[in-house]
This record gives sequence, structure tokens and C-alpha cells, in this order.
Amino acid sequence: MKKDDIDKIVGYLGRPYAELAAENIFPEVEFIETYPGSDSIYILPEEGLGLDFLAENKVLKALYITLKETYEGTSVYKGELPEIFFPGMDQEMVLDLFGEPVSSGAPVLMPVPIGQTGGQCHQLKE
Repeated sequence: MKKDDIDKIVGYLGRPYAELAAENIFPEVEFIETYPGSDSIYILPEEGLGLDFLAENKVLKALYITLKETYEGTSVYKGELPEIFFPGMDQEMVLDLFGEPVSSGAPVLMPVPIGQTGGQCHQLKE
């Protein structure tokens, strides 16, 4: 994926999947339900790239980019990144760039299909 595509996806945060799909940034993919009855669904359009949506209206609520293998089998994003991001970023660099996270969690092992999870969520500034 190209860095401009990542920027476009960020621009669709808070907007419905149908609008994002109309951009043809990635091929149509199946939604995955986190668990039965979950309020979130997600898609994995490319290795290391996840888009999280509200289940009730398919509004994009988060974009996840995995830059580093944290455990064996982690899918790492290999596409282009906007200049603000780069593969060697560590937690300290992210904190310097985005400030304190909205939420943060230590690694946790969730039931299948989720597996190992954790990390930080940051609110992007305009």
C-alpha cells in the first residue's frame, strides 16, 4: 500500500465503510467479527494493517499498523508509511510524537481468533 493510501484511510476515520470502499484503496475483504455479539468488526486488507469498525453501522473507528514483530507469527506491515511514521519507531518515539495515549494496555493473551494483543491508542490531531 502507498503512503497516500494510509493518509486517505486516516481521513475516513469516523466515516462509513461504504465511503472508504468507494475509494478502491484495497480489494474488497470480508469483515471479521471479533467474537459473537461484539460491538466491533474489523478487516485486514494487508499484512500488518487492520481497520476496526463499529458493528452496528460500519463506521471506521481505528486504524492499526503493526511495525514490529512482537511475537512469532505477528503480521508486520511492509508497505509505505507517511513520513510521520517509520518501521524503527519505539514506544518512546511514539509518546514524543503523539503524547500520552488515550488508552494503554500491556500484552494480553485473548481467546482465538484474537491471540496476543496490547498496545496504545492515540488520538490523532488535525
